[in-house]
Formats: sequence, structure tokens, C-alpha cells
Amino acid sequence: MSAVATMAVPATSHAQDARIEFDIAAQPLVSALGVFGQQAGRQVLFDEADVAGRHARAVKGSLTPRQALEQLLAGTGVAISSARAGGFTLRPALLPAPAVSPDAALPEVRVTARAEGGEPTEGTGSYTARISSAATGLDLPLRETPQSVTVVTRQRMEDEGLNSVGKVLDVTPGVALVRAGASGSPAVGEIFYARGFEITNYQIDGLPVNQLGLQAMAGTRSGIGGTSTALYDQVTVVRGATGLMNGAGNPAAAINLVRKRPTSELHGAVEASAGRWSRLDGLVDLSGPFDAAKTLRGRVVVGQGGGGEWMDRHRDARNGLFYGVLEADLAPTTLLTVGLEHTSSKDRGISFNNFMRVDTDGNPTHFWRTANASASWTHADVRRSNAFATLDHQFGGAWAARLSVNHTRLHHDQVFGFARGEIDAQTGASSFEYGKTVFTPSTTGLNFHLTGTYGLLGREHELMLGLNHETLKASDPSHEYRFDLPVDNIYEFARTGEIEAEPPQRNGVSHTRIRQTGGYLATRLRPMEGLALIAGARVSNYRLRDNWSGIDESGVVTPYLGVVADLGKQVSAYASYTTIFNPQSYQDRNGQTLSPEKGRNYEIGLKGEFLDGRLNASAAVFQTRKSNLALWDEGAVTPNGDDAYIAADKVRARGYELEVSGEPLRNWRLAAGFSRVVVRDSAGQRLLQEVPVRQLKLFTSYTLSGGLSDLTLGGGVTWQSRTSHPYDANPVLNQGSFAVFSLMARYRVNRHWTATLNVANLADKTYLSTIWYHNYGTPRDITATLRYEF
Repeated sequence: MSAVATMAVPATSHAQDARIEFDIAAQPLVSALGVFGQQAGRQVLFDEADVAGRHARAVKGSLTPRQALEQLLAGTGVAISSARAGGFTLRPALLPAPAVSPDAALPEVRVTARAEGGEPTEGTGSYTARISSAATGLDLPLRETPQSVTVVTRQRMEDEGLNSVGKVLDVTPGVALVRAGASGSPAVGEIFYARGFEITNYQIDGLPVNQLGLQAMAGTRSGIGGTSTALYDQVTVVRGATGLMNGAGNPAAAINLVRKRPTSELHGAVEASAGRWSRLDGLVDLSGPFDAAKTLRGRVVVGQGGGGEWMDRHRDARNGLFYGVLEADLAPTTLLTVGLEHTSSKDRGISFNNFMRVDTDGNPTHFWRTANASASWTHADVRRSNAFATLDHQFGGAWAARLSVNHTRLHHDQVFGFARGEIDAQTGASSFEYGKTVFTPSTTGLNFHLTGTYGLLGREHELMLGLNHETLKASDPSHEYRFDLPVDNIYEFARTGEIEAEPPQRNGVSHTRIRQTGGYLATRLRPMEGLALIAGARVSNYRLRDNWSGIDESGVVTPYLGVVADLGKQVSAYASYTTIFNPQSYQDRNGQTLSPEKGRNYEIGLKGEFLDGRLNASAAVFQTRKSNLALWDEGAVTPNGDDAYIAADKVRARGYELEVSGEPLRNWRLAAGFSRVVVRDSAGQRLLQEVPVRQLKLFTSYTLSGGLSDLTLGGGVTWQSRTSHPYDANPVLNQGSFAVFSLMARYRVNRHWTATLNVANLADKTYLSTIWYHNYGTPRDITATLRYEF
């Protein structure tokens, strides 16, 4: 071995099979080996070049030194070469194995599955992660990624009771939510904003999915908020333009949903939850190997639930989830992963939208928080199936390739109807609108990804290239939309929800076809120690055909440029420039389709990684520019009668973000962020006034010590500044700043059983989830969860 490095440790008389209490945080492999040597009292020999740039997962529990070291090395590409009484020798996992002592067990050598976008967070107990590839396609530590990245880990989702994607994004720094209707419903529209613009870029295990494709993935045509997080290891949000990986979209953020993977050891959990409004949920999660050699591993997650409807007449909610995934080692360097998801949900009396907040005289209307503007006969039935497969191969050296395919079929059937018309100030009369939607798209995504290292001018650099292709097809019956059914008294209707309406009649067929292809290339250059340059570009083709428009964009280039400079061993400074384009189908008053939106994102900041990787912190200042932004042309309509839009140029969003996440002190976990963003047009007029300028998101938990070491207590707060109606200066149509608090308590009964209590909206704060209508946030919600693990 060249340049052998030694972790010197005290001499010890421990036997190799003696169990020791280990507590090693996720961190760079070289430092993790140092901590292991100190805790185990063992010497570890390795070549520094073999562990450089690699990262280790957390290890915690009563283990033998060999068990702890094997867990520490899992997925790093480094394995135990030999073991002896005083310590261990390591080697790259894919090199031919040297001779080992007869009493040393042969190490396992296999490609370890890791979903694109980030290393697993399950089992780390952390509120932060170390590595993400969601921004650039390169596996980079957060400190070395030249964009703002937030990772909501499995531990935080469990501690805070974040059982839906909407709840996760609602507590993510820099993300704002505008909602219509009841939260958590599969048919309710939820719009998420970041850096002043709507988030339209998503990934599933790193595979880009366009907005319609994600709606199919989520099982709804309106949003992803109700999607269960039971099958996800983490949710990663990359803020700013993400054209390198996603192609078309807004310069807002990209959301990567990373699925859980099978484990090499048998692990299982059974969970039951009960909450307000007769909510009951159950979950079973089983994972482990199928053979003694652990070359075939599987995982299955099954969930069933219902209840929890807090709005009037919203009833009979039912939802089910199945997720199954298999991993097979086809060879020591080749891994095949196949999986299937299936979800279903049903709702009756569902709230799609709500009552106007002012009457025809501009005076406030008075509706109670649980008032439902929908008729009692509205419903939404959703079924979704998703199949996916991934083939990973490790070549010689540090090169690896991944080929992925993802196919989804959705059946979404809903009948909606709500009183959303103007309310007469004298009589209380209004109007009712209703219709029927059938949406049955199929989506297919293909992705090829290749990463590796190469030498140039005496230094080692990294390269990433890829190709992806995505299609969406849907042909569904369309139905008439009625918006003129009279309501004699809106307040009486609010109490009963009763109204007679003829069933919506079919009036044609709606066709949608979307095809997006792209190729991308990026490299990470290291011209000198402590300095990295990331340069890349994507070439995209986009095609859309539907009943109303056709869009073709070919050869669109979106460049990416970033630089990261170390200011020491723990702090880096960075700057980045990214772009994105967004085809749109809005039309002006002459019937002309608006040109694609184009966006650019400039960002500079500082990032720190402290306490051996247990704590991450960042500060960013950004400016986003956008042209051809579609704005409502008030009072104008297109030739076919739809609302008309105008294209605004030189729209600019400026702001800053501060964030910290991880474990500042032993047993204390923290995730907090503050953001400020203002969007203005070319004349300096503020836009998007319904989205808060400032937000604070915080959650923390602490595990007590001594005789109370089985008890964990936590709490959080989300605060946002004042919002107002963007097109109406009526003072009624605004909302002052407000804060929503939460609490949690978890008690570990023994090594298998835990009991958790979560209280959301602790003070039962009444607040609007959108400034436009009487849509309110969820009242105080209490959930008790009992969990058994083995």
C-alpha cells in the first residue's frame, strides 16, 4: 500500500467479538475512521487515496468492532481487507482481494443501491444530510454544492409528524404554500413557491418529472400535498433555477422525492396512529434479505387509513398505500432494482374551494372556519400505479452508470361543485359552479446517468453526463362546466350543502401529449487545493399538444456555472449562475400563445460544516430574473372566452436565506431557516403579494439524559409576514403576520416500542391558507402514534 495512514489508538485487551457502545455521526470517511479507532480501541490501516472524498453513515448501538466498521464502510466502496487482534486493514471494495488471515471472514463486496439525489438518512437519527446530487448530478457534500439545498430527513418526518409531502414543504425554509380547499385532500390545489415563483420542477429518485407527470405520480391533477411520505427516505429541495437536471421549469426550486431502499439486515416496523376527527391510520414496513448471502433484498410498505376530515360535510375519506421494492446483486459490480407503488383514495363532500371574502359592497363576508362551499355530493376517487426499475453498474476505477425507467398510470375521477360567485350584499344571493373531471394519463421516464473521475494536469476531477426522456399521454372524456347555477342564500347553503344540479354532460374528448428529452454534461474541476469549479450545460427539446395549443421548443441550452472556495476546514464561499426555460400555454387577448418564460438565477453565499459533519449552516443572497412572466390581463379574454394574459419582462426577485440543521449538541437536533424575497416588475411594482415576503421555519427536539434518557421532547414554529390580494386594495383582503406552533413528545418504552404524541397548531390559530377565499389552515390537531420495531 502506498502512503499508509495509521489511526493510532491506545492498546487494548478487548476480544474481537466483544460488544462496545458506538456513537459515530455521519461524516467524511477519513474522520469517521478516526472516531471509530478511538471508540473501538483499534488501529485502522488504509491508503489515504482510497478514502478521500468518501462519506460514512452514522453508526450507533452495541456492536462488535467488526460489525461497527462494516456498517461504517457500507456503501463507501471501501471494505475490510484483513482483521487481526489489534485492528483492521482496508482496501477498495472493487479491487482483487489480497490474502487474508485464515481466521478473518471474507468481506462482502457488492454495489450498494443509493437513490439518485442523496445518501440514505434513515437510521442516522439526524436532521441533516451530507451528500446530495439533486442540484448538479454529482455526489457533492452540501458544503461543496454551490446552491441552497435543504434535506428533510426521515428522522425529522417521524419526529414532527410530517406524513404528507405538503406538510414537509410547509416547514421547509424558503418555501411558501398557497392552498385552496381542505389540506391533505388528494384533489385540492396546492401551489408551492420559492424565491418568488411557483415550483414546477420535481424529481423521483433523481429522475426529472414534469409538472403534469408529477401530478400523475402524486395521484392528483391539482397538487402533490396529499402524497404520503411513508415510502420516502428524504425530501430534498434545491432552491433557484435547476435547468441542468430538469430542463423546462421555473427558476424557483426542484423537489426530489427519494424512496426508501431495502436493507441488508432484517428490519421491520408496525405503526398505528389515531387523531382528531376520527382519524385512524396503520402502517407496516418490512425490509431485509431473502438469502443467506444477502444478494437478494426486499422491502414492502403497506398503509391504510381514513377519517381526519375537519370541514363540514367532508367525510368518508379513505386511503391506501402499497410499496414494494427488490434489489438483486446480478454480479459483484451490478445491481438490479425493481419496484411497484400503488395508492388509492376516496373523499366525499370534498372542499375544492371556498366562499368569497367580500360581498358586492366590499364588506367582509362572515363564514365560520369549518364552512364548506362544496355541495354534499361532490367526490374524488383516485387510483395510481407506478412501476420502476434501475440497473446500476460499477466499472473499474471510480466510474459508475445507472439506467432507470419509470412508468405511471393514473385514474382520477372527480365531480366538483362549489359556491364561489359574488355574494349580493343585500340578499346574500350568489352562484354555484360545477363540473366533472376524468384524468387518466400514463407517463414514462427514462434516464441514463454516468459519473466518474479523470486526471488532468496532475489533479483528479469529476465528470457527469446523462440523457433523459419523458412522455405523458392522456385522452379523456371532457364534460361541460357550469358556473351560473343560482343560489338564493349563500349562508343557508353553507349550512346544508344541498343544491340540485343536472349531472355534467359529456361534450368531447380532451387530449394531452407531452414529450421532453434532454442531454446534460457537467464537470467538477479542481485547479488547486481548496478550489472547485463546476461547469455544465443541458440541451432540451420540449413538445406539447393538447386541444387548445401546440408548443415546440428544440435545442434550448441551459448552462450551469458554480465555484466553491474553502475558507478553512469547515467553511466555504460559493457563487453560482443557473438558467431555466418554461414553455407555457397562456394566450393573450388576440389568441397568441405567450413565448416561453426564461429565468436566470445568481447566487452567492457561505456554507459551513461543523462538529464532524453533524451540523450544517448556510447563508445565501440571490437575484432571480425572469422574462415573459404570464400575468392576468384584468378584464380581457381570449377569442375562445378564456382569461387573457400578458407577458411581463424584466421581472426580478431579490432576497436572502439563512439556514442551520443538524445536532449542535449531543442529543439536541435542530432545523431552522429564515428567508426574505421580494418580486417586482420592471416599474418597481411588487408582484405576488399573496405570498409572504419573510418566513421563519424552526423545529427542534432534545433527548433527555440520565433517568429520563428514553424521553424526547420537541417543538416548532412557522411564522410568515403579512400578505394581501394582488389585484384588489380592499383592506379586508389582507392578513397580518402570524405564527403557528407545534409540540411533540416521544417515549421509548423499550428497545422495540415507542409512543409519540404530536400537537400541530398548538394555540389553535385561525389563519387563511390563501388570501383570495375563506380557505383556512387546519385547526389544532392531536395525533398519538404507537410504533413497534424489530
